[in-house]
Amino acid sequence: MKRVMSWWLVAVLVVLPVLLAGLACQKPATLVELQELPWPDLAAADERVVSQLEDQRAVLDELVQSELAAGSEPARRAAEASSEMGLLLMTYEFMETAAVAFDNAVRLAPDDYRWPYLAGYLQAMLGDLESARTSFESSLRLEPKHLQATVRLGEVLADLGESERAKALFDDALERVSSLPRAVAGLARLASESGDDEQAALLYEQVLDEAPAANSVHYALSQAYRRLGRVDDAEYHLARRGDIQVPLEDELTASVAGLGRSPAFFMTRASEAMKNQRYDIAADAYSRVLEFDSESFAAYRGLAFSLDALGDASGALSTLEQALERGKTGDPERDASQRADVYRRLGEIAVVAGDDQRAVAAFEKGVGEVAQRADLRQLLANALARLGRYSEAIEHYDFVLRGLPDDVQTLVRRGTALVGMGRSREGLADLARATELAPDDQDVARRYLAGLEHTGDPRAAALRRRLSSAADRGAESLVAAARHAIEQGDADRSLELLEQALSDEPGLVDARMLLAAILGHLDRFDEAATHFRTVIDRSPRHEQAWQGELTALLMARRYSDARERLREALEVYPRSASIAHTLARLLVSSPFEGDRRGDLGLELVERVSAFADGDAVAETRAMALAEVGRLAEAATEQEEVVGRSPDVPLASARLESYRSGRAWVVREPDELVSLLQSGGTGR
Repeated sequence: MKRVMSWWLVAVLVVLPVLLAGLACQKPATLVELQELPWPDLAAADERVVSQLEDQRAVLDELVQSELAAGSEPARRAAEASSEMGLLLMTYEFMETAAVAFDNAVRLAPDDYRWPYLAGYLQAMLGDLESARTSFESSLRLEPKHLQATVRLGEVLADLGESERAKALFDDALERVSSLPRAVAGLARLASESGDDEQAALLYEQVLDEAPAANSVHYALSQAYRRLGRVDDAEYHLARRGDIQVPLEDELTASVAGLGRSPAFFMTRASEAMKNQRYDIAADAYSRVLEFDSESFAAYRGLAFSLDALGDASGALSTLEQALERGKTGDPERDASQRADVYRRLGEIAVVAGDDQRAVAAFEKGVGEVAQRADLRQLLANALARLGRYSEAIEHYDFVLRGLPDDVQTLVRRGTALVGMGRSREGLADLARATELAPDDQDVARRYLAGLEHTGDPRAAALRRRLSSAADRGAESLVAAARHAIEQGDADRSLELLEQALSDEPGLVDARMLLAAILGHLDRFDEAATHFRTVIDRSPRHEQAWQGELTALLMARRYSDARERLREALEVYPRSASIAHTLARLLVSSPFEGDRRGDLGLELVERVSAFADGDAVAETRAMALAEVGRLAEAATEQEEVVGRSPDVPLASARLESYRSGRAWVVREPDELVSLLQSGGTGR
């Protein structure tokens, strides 16, 4: 037995290496398993974009084939070409395919730190923080001294709430490079979040010393100084805030912005500029889109809105009229909705110009496109009422109130119109109901008083005495002066006057609403939310105050507080589609995991979709499905949205996220705020 074992052992020791060597020689190159690139649909793309992408794909295919056939491991040239493909695809906003290209670069050259770094860069951009963490960590294992990966991993960990690890990474980066503003900014953010405003202010000042062009830092610094009670310093920096972020020199990603120019590139640039209220940049970008695609409805509409914001009303009108002749998608429902949006804007411009006849014509056409649009009905009714066409106005007010029976402003307007056409009893009933719903709103009370006096109603005397009490102390004159000051652009003087008026008469709802609005305009969102809340405490059914508080909380990133207030708002307005929809979206996409409740969000959005439709609702349903793990259904729902509205910001990115097996998490409050501002239910 020993001899047999020895023979077997010798055979194994001698023959096995030979066999292994033979197998190694025969090893197929396909042991490097690559993902197939999900090639984007280029049917509508500019021919220059198509040519650039296809040329790069040909280079990539040739290198992959030649290097793998030669058994090259790692296949470095192919990995380089795959990463270049990824960067090019990012430039043209084909994020899903870009992600696959970076993943393939990692597979082709797994020992190269650059490729997981680029994968992490894209994942962080798309909000997939966990994947970005994994990719940056992989990059650092391969190259521990890679400065950019160190800083970006710190930022991702800060977003994930892992402040101690994030701080260690920022400190490590600064030990290696003493002047690194992006790492200092990361430490400043962590200090601010921990409540150490003294340290945060010192660090933000250091960032501005090292990177003075990064004017976005002024806002964070102003808030730190405000919390420290250094009002003058806070105002100084608030006045200098801007949109330029703290730089991070990064040769690997520097080419993203310069590889190409396409309609998608300029549309993305325009959307960002609009969000940051840089209407000059937006107008230029939308114009560049139209150079590529003269039929783009979204570009015409965006250009018109930008020109209007810049004060070029005639240019906006001309552009909107051109939009009405273009933008056909083949989807009649979507086309009608888009045309209704244009007619609304045409009407609003006419209202500002004082031309109610032209406004009525535009709003009527909008209602003709989409008869169920309550916003258009409201605007049309207001214009008709101003022209004295009360009976027509009342028909549209009736439509609005069937959906929102307790809307205070619509009740006031319908009541005024009814009184104006001689139906005083019904009109006074509307006005009385409005004052019950908003007992401390003096504007509403004054409209009711005007109705009572117009009809000679004896109840006018008591109401007049109540309203005069504030005027006797001069509070109303202070409010009037504050309105004049803000119209002149003097926000500081307006705030001073409003605070004085409210110290004299705390119950002045219109003064407090104006004060809250100005604070929000100055990005003092926490203070604005407090004043909106005070109005609600006095007038629980003041819808504008509810919307103002929710907007302020979201912009302050107080997502948990916003969620609870949304729940309360829904109890007050159980039939409000916009409030229900916003709550649903927050429940399924909050950046904080503890705030997310996919099951409740899905249930809520299903209820919303029963009486409201549109792409915004469909996207929220997709978010909810993804959050509860039903990713295939989420992708199907999102595919339909992208098919109907390819220009909707982030729509394609969300689809890519679901296809990659990830739910979508909101990174910026604008996504939620826009729902409150638009009603959240229209396409």
